[in-house]
Amino acid sequence: MPVQQFSAYDVIVDVIPGAIGLILVSTLLPKSAFNSLTAYSPIVSGSALLVGGYFFGRIIHSFSSRIPDLAGSANRRIRFDSLEETGFSPRLLRIFRDILLFPLKLISGFGDRSRLKNWFDKPEDSPTDVNHRTIYQVIEGLANKMGYQHKPLPEPSSMIKYGENLLYGEDSLYMKYEMLSTFFRNISVLSILFSLASVSYWYIARWGQNIRFNNWDPQIALPPEIYLFLGLFAFSIAAISYAQKTDFESRRDRAYINDLNEILNE
Repeated sequence: MPVQQFSAYDVIVDVIPGAIGLILVSTLLPKSAFNSLTAYSPIVSGSALLVGGYFFGRIIHSFSSRIPDLAGSANRRIRFDSLEETGFSPRLLRIFRDILLFPLKLISGFGDRSRLKNWFDKPEDSPTDVNHRTIYQVIEGLANKMGYQHKPLPEPSSMIKYGENLLYGEDSLYMKYEMLSTFFRNISVLSILFSLASVSYWYIARWGQNIRFNNWDPQIALPPEIYLFLGLFAFSIAAISYAQKTDFESRRDRAYINDLNEILNE
């Protein structure tokens, strides 16, 4: 995408999730480190939180944007050929595979453009609230912009990417929905990771000395029950954020067609 100065998009998509992430990570530090962090003045702590939050937010953003590719790759690599050769019921194998791959299919929807690709492939199969003629006009306009006046047309993914570059930086509904869907995607990923870490801390704090060392003191910053509560709370935030992400992605894709059509007709 074109280079743009620091904007509200960066604050909402990177700084806020990153700052929240740093606060959450601080609760996972040893008690001594956690106490030392709280000893700084509010101005120093706030400045460090904003600067560090931006860079940590960029890491979260980059990781969450890679999830669809990682999940799709894992989905393709998992095979059950060896079990089929042992005489297992094909029906049971399909059920087992669907259960095992459900989390991968769920997270593979983090930020992908499959809905738009389907619309570009078959505009007539798009929802009734999306004008089919508008999609055809967008496809034709993008092809002309890209120098494809005649068939065969470029790949849908190439046209979609080109259209995103045209919309980037514009004051449009598409950019607003893109910003909100990305924000909730980053929050949902952050919440899931923190939920897993918190529940693990709770388990280790309660039973770690029984399974590892005698007289082992984890020296955690918070009481074990607080970690359990935070883990469950973070999981609920992840579920809510995922639902919001899905909703705004649907709105974003509809706005992509309408806003891009206006730009191409200018």
